[in-house]
Amino acid sequence: MWSRLFPNPDAARAAARWALVALAVHLFAAVRSLGWNHLDEHFQVLEFANAMLGRTPREVLAWEYPAQMRPALQPAVYALVARAWLWLGVDSPFTWATSFRVISALLSWSALVALALAATRGFAGRAVAGWVWPTFALTWFLPYLHARTSSENVSAALAVLGIAWLWWRLGPGLEREGERALPLPDALGVGLLLGLAFEVRYQAGVMVAGVGLWALLVRRVRPLALAGLAAGLLAALAAGTAVDRWFYGQWVFAPWNYLRINVFEHKAASFGVSPWWMYFPKIIERAGPPYSVALAAGTAWAWFRHPRSLLTWTTAPFLLVHCALSHKEMRFLYPMVVPCLVLAADSVEGWRNRVPERWRARGGTRDLLRLLLVADVALLAVAASRSAQPLAELHEHLYTSRRDHPVVYFTGLNPKDLSGNLPFVYYWPPGMEARRWEPSVTEAELVVVATQFEPPAPLLAAGYACEAGFQTLPSWLRRFDFNNWVKRAGVWSEFRCRR
Repeated sequence: MWSRLFPNPDAARAAARWALVALAVHLFAAVRSLGWNHLDEHFQVLEFANAMLGRTPREVLAWEYPAQMRPALQPAVYALVARAWLWLGVDSPFTWATSFRVISALLSWSALVALALAATRGFAGRAVAGWVWPTFALTWFLPYLHARTSSENVSAALAVLGIAWLWWRLGPGLEREGERALPLPDALGVGLLLGLAFEVRYQAGVMVAGVGLWALLVRRVRPLALAGLAAGLLAALAAGTAVDRWFYGQWVFAPWNYLRINVFEHKAASFGVSPWWMYFPKIIERAGPPYSVALAAGTAWAWFRHPRSLLTWTTAPFLLVHCALSHKEMRFLYPMVVPCLVLAADSVEGWRNRVPERWRARGGTRDLLRLLLVADVALLAVAASRSAQPLAELHEHLYTSRRDHPVVYFTGLNPKDLSGNLPFVYYWPPGMEARRWEPSVTEAELVVVATQFEPPAPLLAAGYACEAGFQTLPSWLRRFDFNNWVKRAGVWSEFRCRR
């Protein structure tokens, strides 16, 4: 099948090489990317999984647990993986978390390959069919995002798998009308994947609705296939509801609780509101110009040119709904990134074909493209190799090097409980207490953590001599702290203090 998709063996080998490059970078990012991109990734996934194992007390879980509004399916899968590690005699939560990230990265990589295969078939005979593979392999922020154990990432991967499957069966092209047969097993599989995407993150329901309406109104699939889509979707909903029943201890319909509390009772708005247009400048800023400009403009142009495309029906409504909601965060849009890369590539090919050949052949144009490629690879290397969260690095150090130490003192932020009412339990060493240092402390030797490079001034004033034992950033970076970028990056330090 692989070789038949491509116009010649060289194109097939090139696609395979790009797929392997993407796999290698995704796995590298999964191993390196310790921690969380947003606290929800930790408190509503890892801590929930830890509670299922009996290691996190349920009374200290985030407020969403008593509200019974978060899906339990994804944490339950991680809890099963953790039990397998325990059976093998491995009890390190950091090893478990690495395996969770590897699972996320592999699932997301599989979604990339599936959509690239569908695009190769759908764009057969066009240059964009070959562009999709390096685009997925080299987009600088994808490996970092795909290594996340967040509900946004896992839900996006499942949704993209479903969309790719449907496009493969009902292709070719981005926009083709008319009745088309969708075999019942395929419809069941697509519906199951889309239902699982919803059960991991409820906002995926917008994409699911877009797929359903597209299948009904644009491709006009047969009633039996529509029934198969619905059956697969309902099977996933039933499985998710059963897991929620087990986790919460009673029958609940968590999607309704989520909608009621966050939207109708305006709980989400209590975390901040933004104007409807907030996403547009943020997209340009966060994805990094000029790449973000090409992504945003290319996606918008593809929506205009292909109003009946499956990818349009799954991404455009998704953005519009999130623009209408008052509480906005960039992570909410992550599920639409991969389909939008395909749409943008289609638009870029169209723009390229309109550029006269004499301009495309100019050395300056080629040099600019090479420069952009080098910059993208540099960004990719940094994004894939960096830790996601310095505090998680500190937790790992305390777990591996100070696990038997009964007390760790802190000045400033509490490393175990940043907010004062939501403690980190999953990564925190069992039996270790975090105490705020006070002048009344009489111990001669202390382990102290702080969010600064230098030893805390109050301890020096109290007669302690402090030596840095661990820092999440090397101290020599302070020599290059232009515009306070090092300070903004954040550092956690451990000091050994004696008097």
